[in-house]
Amino acid sequence: MLIMMLMMLQKYFFEKIQAHFNNSFRKTRLYRQSAKDKKWITTGLKKSNRVKVKLYKAWLKNKTPDNERSYKNYKKTFKRLAHECEAAYYREMYDKKTNNIKHTWRNLNTVCSSKTKSATKLLPK
Repeated sequence: MLIMMLMMLQKYFFEKIQAHFNNSFRKTRLYRQSAKDKKWITTGLKKSNRVKVKLYKAWLKNKTPDNERSYKNYKKTFKRLAHECEAAYYREMYDKKTNNIKHTWRNLNTVCSSKTKSATKLLPK
């Protein structure tokens, strides 16, 4: 009888601890923060992306043709704007440095290369 009572109290205690833990440390979804790497992402594009995500969630919640149409139209517009912003950023970057070939190649390498230079020193010849 005493052992059963202790087991019930222990179960109650752990349930309360678990409930308080879950309330204090809620689960959050970690998103890939790749937008930090892209210098052409503007604050307007970030806001538009949030709107696009809200429309997508609304469409998932209520799968009506109206929600689907509004999400897909906004997605198309967002994609077009993102491509335009990216093109404008790189166009401006190359227009600034047209006279200096060293800067032009450096810009080309940053755009085309996925690797960054490491901190290793080159050996002198």
